[in-house]
Amino acid sequence: MARLEPLAGHTKYEKIRDLDKGAFGWVQHARNRESGEEVAVKFIELGSRFYQKYVEREIINHRLLAHPHIVGFKEVFVTQKHLAIVMEYVGGGNLQQYVEAAGRLPEWQARCFFQQLILALQYCHANLRIAHRDIKLGNVLLNTKYQIPILKLCDFGYSKNMMWGSVPKTRVGTAAYISPEVARCRGDEAYDTEKADVWSCGVTLYCMLAGRYPFMDADHQVRLKRIQDLVPADVQAALSKLPSDVSPACTSLLRSILCIAPAQRLSLADIMADPWFTQFLPDLSKLAVAQPREQQSVEEITRILADADRLSQLREKAPDDFDSELMDDAEVDDMLDEVEPAQAEAYRRGL
Repeated sequence: MARLEPLAGHTKYEKIRDLDKGAFGWVQHARNRESGEEVAVKFIELGSRFYQKYVEREIINHRLLAHPHIVGFKEVFVTQKHLAIVMEYVGGGNLQQYVEAAGRLPEWQARCFFQQLILALQYCHANLRIAHRDIKLGNVLLNTKYQIPILKLCDFGYSKNMMWGSVPKTRVGTAAYISPEVARCRGDEAYDTEKADVWSCGVTLYCMLAGRYPFMDADHQVRLKRIQDLVPADVQAALSKLPSDVSPACTSLLRSILCIAPAQRLSLADIMADPWFTQFLPDLSKLAVAQPREQQSVEEITRILADADRLSQLREKAPDDFDSELMDDAEVDDMLDEVEPAQAEAYRRGL
């Protein structure tokens, strides 16, 4: 049976083509009928218990972010069968595809991508206290219209907003990229989300340089237990297998990033001060990006999520067994009342 096209008859957007399919839904390349602007639309089927917490988190957190190295959030709407997230369209594929096509990247190019990734992540953590928690090659898109592709971080489904005061205790992410402390997480002890993201960035850099994961089993697979059992000798062994043309300065930085103990691991600020990182660093003064003028308000998004929640319950046909984690307007206000007034006001205005 053919899948019903969610944009069929939509007044604002028309489908161009299918792009990708993931755990939470699929993405289409679409066009704004009025302006002609090309966008990416992520569709999540209603009625799926699995999507609720992560989609809400993705929308609320992604909405706050405006940075040249983060995919732009535009709006959210709901159809009879899907929740749709409209985002900036980035047409060059993802970094995993780019690295696989090249085999591995030269150090200068890996540094260029790594710089852009760290700048995006520093913005998230320092400005808005948002941790990504799923940094990997596949969650980095590329705008290849330029001689040096522009990197765009995407997929904030596992993100955590520390401004809300919640404590990160959940093991989320992708096994090959998560840090040892996250891999060992059992839900009873908090971890440092910045240091966890830093580890994932280190694995991403290693993959660009070597064309393979740093920590694999004998059959070339990466399993959770392998990451849980990592010791410093494993890190040293992985670094010793880097290509011979990788500089000592780069290897030294990686050693300080891929540190088993989070307290001894570099912070984002430490990385940004490292001489290898700062070489050929773009002008930071040019990184300001204005928020869209007609951005949806938190209240409007909350109403849309509530509509999606109600439709999900109807489609699931088991309302008594439906544990909704979507927030209504009162819950959003309660959440904002718990943070500092200035931060709450900035959140309401989308700053």
